[in-house]
Order: sequence, then C-alpha cells, then structure tokens
Amino acid sequence: MAKFKSKFKSKFKSKFKSKSFQAFFAILAIVFLLSSAGCNTGASPKLVPTQNPNPSASVEPTAIAFASPEVTAFPSAKPTAKPPTPIPTTKTTPNPTPVRPLKTGPNMKVYFIDVGQADSILITLDGASMLIDAGNNNDGQDVVDYLESKGVSRLDYVVGTHPHADHIGGLDDVIYNFAIGKLIMPEKTSTTKTYRDVIEAESSKGLSTTYARVGARYTLKGASFEILSPDMVYDETNDNSVVIRLVYKSESFLFCGDAGLVDEVAMVNSGEELDSDVIKIGHHGSATSSSPSFLEEVSPKYAVISVGEGNSYGHPTQTALSAIAGVGAKLYRTDLDGTLVFTTNGVGMKVEKAG
Repeated sequence: MAKFKSKFKSKFKSKFKSKSFQAFFAILAIVFLLSSAGCNTGASPKLVPTQNPNPSASVEPTAIAFASPEVTAFPSAKPTAKPPTPIPTTKTTPNPTPVRPLKTGPNMKVYFIDVGQADSILITLDGASMLIDAGNNNDGQDVVDYLESKGVSRLDYVVGTHPHADHIGGLDDVIYNFAIGKLIMPEKTSTTKTYRDVIEAESSKGLSTTYARVGARYTLKGASFEILSPDMVYDETNDNSVVIRLVYKSESFLFCGDAGLVDEVAMVNSGEELDSDVIKIGHHGSATSSSPSFLEEVSPKYAVISVGEGNSYGHPTQTALSAIAGVGAKLYRTDLDGTLVFTTNGVGMKVEKAG
C-alpha cells in the first residue's frame, strides 16, 4: 500500500508540473471565484452605525449611514456658480408724513367793553395790546382801570376811529396812563374840546398821529390788521370812521366804528376781503348802517352792538336788527349782555359775558 501511495504521489506531481494540468487547474480557480462573486451580487449593503466620538456626551441621535461597494463614478456636470445671497432691502413704500396737530399758540382776547352809548374795544395777544376807542369823556378812568385789571401796561396801538366824543372822549386819559406805540386816527379833525384834549395828551407824550390809509397793514404779534376805510376825507364825521379787519389765523373780526352806508358801499366796491367771523356793527345799530348787501359780504357768525340801555336815539333800530337776522349772525348787545369777551386760539371761538 505504501508503495502504491508513493507511486500515485509521484505520478500526481509529474502531472501537476505539466502545463496542461496547470492550465486546467487555473480555469477551475477562475470558475470558482466567479461563482463566489455571483452569490454575493444580491446581498444587501452592510449597515454601519455612525459612532459618537464622545460616548459620555448627550447628543441627538444621528442617522445611520449606508456602506456601499466602491464604484467608479461618472463625472458630474460642471457645478453651477452659487447664486449670490440676496441683500435684504427695506420697503420702498414711503411712510406717510405724520399728521401733526395744528399749533394753536396763545389765545387772542377781544373785549367789547360796556361803556353805555359809546365804543371801547380792547384786544390782547401774547403780551401785545391794542385799544379801539375809549368811550365818552367820563368813561376815561373806567377804561384805564379796566385795562389795568387785564394786566395792560403798554398799548402797541391806539385807534381813535373818528373825532366824536362817544369814541375818543376817554383817549386822553388812556394816553396819559399808558405807554403808546402808535396812535392811528383819520385825517378828519374837529374843533371840539374833546378832540383838543386828545391832541394835547398826544403832544405831551411826544407822539404823532398816524393817519389811517386804506390798505395799510400792521401786525399785532401773531395777528395782523388792515385798514379798509375811509378811502377819502368826508364832510360827515361818521363817514370818516376808521374800519379795521383783524385776522388771527383762521379767525377774523371787523370793527366798523360809526361807518354808514357810504362807507359800506365803498368797501364792497373796493374788492377788499370783508368776510369776517365777528362784526362790530357800525354806528350802534342805526338805520344808516348795516345794509343787507354789506352784511352779506361780511357773512358774520357773530354780531356785536355797543349801545346804551334806553338811549334817546332808538338804537339799535329794527332795520339793523332785521339785516343782522337776515345773515343768520348770533347777536350780542352790551346793553343787554354787558361787557363781552371773545376768546380765540385762531381755530375756534368762545364767547363769554363778563357782566
């Protein structure tokens, strides 16, 4: 038996060394390898869990990565450039301009002082003061006292509308007691003692008369006023009354002195602005003033008549009262209401009866 094994082994080695046998053996090896590879083709890829580099740290669980056979990838397309990060922009819609409340500023006060059958009007605004007429001769000291009670120490303007005693009678007392900026009167003069007293007081204070000129404009702090009449020197004294339109922002006043129908026609024909919120009725409400056509041009919301209770002139007349009612104005009278105070901030009006 040993002899047989030795013989077989020697024979096998002889055949293995032959080229044909080696080739046959190589083919078998290749077939075996290919067969093994084919068996693994449908196998699922091996799952490899990702490792936490720091097991002690608390981390969020991560996804499981797939290990796949190494393959030769096709060249990818040329990567496109990364689009630039858009720059944040603000809205181009402009914000609306904030609506600011209207600055009303200080109040202007207009005092229609009750001096009986006469006129006297005080206007104050932001420390500035103006006086239109000063009642009769015996009203002078009362007017001075009233002005002082309102804190007046200086009058920027004093207006004597015309040289009748019931308008300029107390002006001399006013001139003596207050510093005066400008004294405005018409060119119409008079020979009466009342008029001479005013001129003497003016001279003693080193003042000179500024004659009223239609169209002349003046300022009183934030307000302004314009002279609308007289347009000439008339024979009739009342027709020479200085008429003033005072404006403070959107509010306006028309002071007519004793202006009559002649002046009213001239003012309407002049084309000057007459529209006013408040009118001081001309000539105490006589029948020779306050024509319907004139009041329509003025279109007042309020009308004031300076008049004495039970006066001998019959003022105010029914003619004037009817014309005032015709334009729908709210009427105030010093004979019934006493001193009247109109207060305005330029965008509204308040009326008070001071007694």
